[in-house]
Amino acid sequence: MSLQEFQQAQRITQGFRRRPTDEELLALYGWFKQAQFGDAAGGRPGFWDPKGRRKWDAWHRVRGTPAQEARQKYVEYVKQLQGRYA
Repeated sequence: MSLQEFQQAQRITQGFRRRPTDEELLALYGWFKQAQFGDAAGGRPGFWDPKGRRKWDAWHRVRGTPAQEARQKYVEYVKQLQGRYA
């Protein structure tokens, strides 16, 4: 999985005609963050930050995944979504 394919997948998501579901967006977020930054750092956001908690949870679910594999999973997921939203 090349960096160019990963970047192209990011551009594809920006061109979606309809908004993916929250769960789909969270899955994309988790794979993207894992690919870019590795495992989620810091503690889980508190009760008063539900959006931050959901995002952190999505990222934390894919912890331990190597960056190259996370990029591949992100690209594969974008391809799945592309048929529904592009």
